[in-house]
Amino acid sequence: KDLRFKDWSRAIDQSVVALQLEPNFAHAHYSKGIAHYERSHPQAVNSQGSRDVEDARLHLLKALSINAAAFPRAEFIIAELAIKEMDYAQAEQRLKSYLTRKDNTRENIQSAERLLKQAAFCRQLIENPVLYEPRNLGPAINSPGEEYMPNVTADEGMLFYTARRDGNMGGW
Repeated sequence: KDLRFKDWSRAIDQSVVALQLEPNFAHAHYSKGIAHYERSHPQAVNSQGSRDVEDARLHLLKALSINAAAFPRAEFIIAELAIKEMDYAQAEQRLKSYLTRKDNTRENIQSAERLLKQAAFCRQLIENPVLYEPRNLGPAINSPGEEYMPNVTADEGMLFYTARRDGNMGGW
């Protein structure tokens, strides 16, 4: 019930009580994992960050080990947690497993395929880094402020980058 109302801390507390009574109660592990996952987002109330991520993974894995068929979304969420921690190989493995399920909706399949491509791309970037030497392009482009994440369009006609400058509130 508390999961529906997004009261993550209360859902965690109730799952703890259920697990004290029955340590292999798969649904309680799943509920606790989901609550920790939702609470792991930085904007969540009472977020405990990396501790919530670890607890979410632990309880979702336990739920899957007890009854994988009952919790189809757990593999996807574990993959998201792996990406959050830059474990792209683990994310790929979980997403491939998730995509083998017969009960996925078209939307879930598309989300998983998109995330799988992103995880594979990130893993390849880490395995094959591209070294470059940044250059100051002069006062017409660069400023004394922080500038980073340069991107050149495919036709090499435009350069986009992120800059932090005094008095700038963002925007285009």
